[in-house]
Amino acid sequence: DIVGDGINIFESADSIESSLEAAGYGFLNADDFLGLLIVLDYKFFGDYVLKDRKSYGRLCTRIIEEQFPDGISNSKEDMSLLRSLVQKEYGDLELPDNDRAMFARICDYLILRGRSKYIAPAKVYVDEGILAEIKQFIEDSKQKDIFYSELFAEFEGLLMMMTNIDNHQFLHGVLRYYYPADYSYSRDFLSKETGEAGQSLADRITD
Repeated sequence: DIVGDGINIFESADSIESSLEAAGYGFLNADDFLGLLIVLDYKFFGDYVLKDRKSYGRLCTRIIEEQFPDGISNSKEDMSLLRSLVQKEYGDLELPDNDRAMFARICDYLILRGRSKYIAPAKVYVDEGILAEIKQFIEDSKQKDIFYSELFAEFEGLLMMMTNIDNHQFLHGVLRYYYPADYSYSRDFLSKETGEAGQSLADRITD
């Protein structure tokens, strides 16, 4: 539970000792905990420790947050740069040879930023009050399916002024990150459990 998807073992020393104390293991300190992780065959990459190598997505996210502040795509250039930065920071993480497979894995830790582009959650600037207002709009809508493009158009002024959400795909990604279980998300729209089945976006535009 302490390690989760991965932690910096030295930066987390105080929280580790607090967690051990709370669990009734106050006689152990951070060094004892480190020894236990070694015995249990946890994986160490520099100052970072993971349960297994499959958690590399968490470490990649830290680099993406620092080096790709506007997001990363699955382009050959971006993936090549990411691989070199990972190698420099953590050594050999045994990343997948296939860029597509690697990108799919790290996207689990990121937020959709645009078409085939993802951003670290820490680089999303949005007030939760604004998200609550958008969510209320969704709940109040009589439509079962809400198109991201229409939703973005409705709140574009507020979003452009108060957040860095600048397109409907980004809004899609943020809503899915903050409310993963509240709606069903597809490529073009989200769906509520209740509401009227409406026309397609193309049909509504035609009408």
